[in-house]
Amino acid sequence: MNELVAPLADIVTTELLGPRANKQGLGWWAGRRMAPQGDGHAQLTELAMRFRGDPDDRRLAERHLLAALLEDMADHYTWVRVKNRVPRPLLLLDNVHTPLGRAVMDALTRVWHDEPVRTRPGVVVTALAAEPAVPGPENTAPSTRSAAGPFWRQGRPETAAGWVLRLPLAQLGLDEVKEMFGTDRPEPGTAQLIHRLSAGRAGIAHTLVQAVRQRIRLWEPLDLRALLDLPLGTEPGPPVHEGLLRLLVPHDVARLRLAHYAPALDDTAAHQLSVHYPPGDPGGVPVQETKTLLRNDCWGRHPWPGTEGPFVGDPTLRALLVHDLRIRARQTPGAERWKNIHLLLRSLYAPDTRGTAAGLHDVRYLHHSLAIVDTDVVVRALHRRFAEQDASTWLAALNLVCGAPHPPENLATPTVVPVTCPACAVENDPVHQAVKLLVLSLWEQSHPLAPPDPEKTSSVRLQLLTLAQNSAAVPQRVFFQAHEEWPQLLNRWVQAPDLPTYGEPRT
Repeated sequence: MNELVAPLADIVTTELLGPRANKQGLGWWAGRRMAPQGDGHAQLTELAMRFRGDPDDRRLAERHLLAALLEDMADHYTWVRVKNRVPRPLLLLDNVHTPLGRAVMDALTRVWHDEPVRTRPGVVVTALAAEPAVPGPENTAPSTRSAAGPFWRQGRPETAAGWVLRLPLAQLGLDEVKEMFGTDRPEPGTAQLIHRLSAGRAGIAHTLVQAVRQRIRLWEPLDLRALLDLPLGTEPGPPVHEGLLRLLVPHDVARLRLAHYAPALDDTAAHQLSVHYPPGDPGGVPVQETKTLLRNDCWGRHPWPGTEGPFVGDPTLRALLVHDLRIRARQTPGAERWKNIHLLLRSLYAPDTRGTAAGLHDVRYLHHSLAIVDTDVVVRALHRRFAEQDASTWLAALNLVCGAPHPPENLATPTVVPVTCPACAVENDPVHQAVKLLVLSLWEQSHPLAPPDPEKTSSVRLQLLTLAQNSAAVPQRVFFQAHEEWPQLLNRWVQAPDLPTYGEPRT
């Protein structure tokens, strides 16, 4: 400690007492009245003592320091700079959603409001929002891309908080993702896939683009389905999906838990998975701790039709986690881990075997059935629902079912036991066949890494037309509207479960 004190004392003595002392600065401190009396040196001494006091004393001292920072910036921006129209100083503050960030921001806004007006810097702060901004009509809502006109306030705010203008960070557009490739020419659809998968987040898009550019420079072909498995950099290392997850969720245990809970459609399902969590977890209350992490890191929720879930509500994060789980499950014989997870989750929604509703499958049951390629039970159940539900509710169910994650390639396919479909009026019922082809075509196009497939899109169009032809007048209008619009949306990279259902679905 003595080795540090002597040089520090020399610096302080020179700066405060020597001929190079900032006389103007000391004069400013003399007017701060930190202590009842005394010159600038006395006020600075009192400032140092306040840092050793209680929390209120420390907060007061911190506000004085922030006022000194603003004063230094104002002194730097001299009359000459004003006349030459030199841009004002810029103060950048990141992560103000954190406890420390909120404390700094609260102190800064209070000082900004209370101190005499001088030349102030421009201040740009960033914070994670509790929920993502919802675009306004035609994307005209104020954002970092455009904030003109009446958004800007005139006159002095009445409170310290009134100085803050909040703007959602604009998402990248498709053209901006394309510009990231520079002179490289990726495979058709690559930019669209990155734009959809990243949800316009610049950091994620940049990482994916760089992985693709590295592939292009090595003259190696790119399969879009393998995008997340590309190397993260030029040196041997983790694949890009693992690198992104380590960046987004740095803590190892939290990341493993999230990947394990990612298939869950609600909190109850996540709790069910936590009972069978793989060995090695430190214990505690893993589901609650994971929910807290998602909330504190401000991951938004994008509810699926007919449910408040999924448990991991951000589509980008969920796609990365499910891919990570798929890779891990592929390492077990027959992808046993994947199968066991979805069988366990499916058991939560097993159909009632009693009463008039016997055998009516919960849509979440069908979702997990499709995830293990138990397609026959899915088709039979949806065929029955087609006969018993209104069209909007049926389309909502189809959306949720076809949002099921795709299994590893080595998943052991279930043994098919011939079962008569109770909704089939005749053998080779056209509605049953249409439901089956519609499920398979739509599910295949709902993989996060799947580009639009013209053949499967045409199949979706044809099967929806078949359903319309076999419906009464009211549901026929809904199915025909889906027949007209869903193929266009699929070609514009929209996927289940985000396709429109044309009404408020009823359970």
